[in-house]
Amino acid sequence: MSASSRFAVTSSALALVSCFLALPASPAKAQVAIYDPMTGRYYVDVLSGVSVSVDGGATWTALANNTLLSRDTLAANPLTSFPLYGSTTTGMVGVTGQWYGPQLDSQGTQFTASIDWGDGTTGAKSQAVEFPNGFPNASGVVTDPPRWMLPLLAGIIFPTSRIGLNVPGLRAEILGGGALIRRTASINLAEPGAGPGALPVSASTSWTSFDPALKIGLRYDWGKLGAYPMFLGSSVMFDWTGSHTLFVQSPNFPSQSYTLSSGRQMDTTLLFSIGLDLSPPPPPPQAAPRKPVRAKG
Repeated sequence: MSASSRFAVTSSALALVSCFLALPASPAKAQVAIYDPMTGRYYVDVLSGVSVSVDGGATWTALANNTLLSRDTLAANPLTSFPLYGSTTTGMVGVTGQWYGPQLDSQGTQFTASIDWGDGTTGAKSQAVEFPNGFPNASGVVTDPPRWMLPLLAGIIFPTSRIGLNVPGLRAEILGGGALIRRTASINLAEPGAGPGALPVSASTSWTSFDPALKIGLRYDWGKLGAYPMFLGSSVMFDWTGSHTLFVQSPNFPSQSYTLSSGRQMDTTLLFSIGLDLSPPPPPPQAAPRKPVRAKG
């Protein structure tokens, strides 16, 4: 995805968040406030509650068995392997929409589901490669550009008082599911052994996979913007994907080809968020009024 395309998609996502934030305050529906004696706070069961947040952070990708393989069928040793980088780091920005379902117990635990959009921001990750011992004498770069991700997750969110961390307004969440992830890889080599008229060796591939994902996070309620509660959040998400290969035939030597293997990858994405709950909570429940006591005549 080009820089202009990524900017357009990210701008559209942020515009969608802005539309959500511009919604007028509306009365809360089907809500029950439940008192947590550990923190002295009321936690609200919002059957149709949603929140939106703007996120920023980074994704660290650990690569296993990531190599560029040179194959010359006429050589005495036809295969030459060039190991590639062990990890990369890409800046990420995005938005998250989250839905909060019914209360699951009397201590504030809720079912939750989220959809995120994350977009890489730091430019292509390139590594120089060379095969000086082969007749083509190939050298150049292998590139792993940024990609986007769309996690679709579900799980629970609960007050941290349940795990012994008695901080009013602090909640923890655990979600699992899958992530749609777009990745791109490319090969760009020169073969001086073919002489001054040598053609460049280049190829690229993009693919989208749906990978298992796990997310763990914290969320702190810290104020209001108008009628809407505001929160700060931090989360770490893990996703895992299998290897992908890219093959390219040399245009200069029929016996020569190159194969890039992306290797197995594990992404660790650390994000920090600021957002709004779009359903204002109702006031705490009031004690039922006492019935008047008639004086005995």
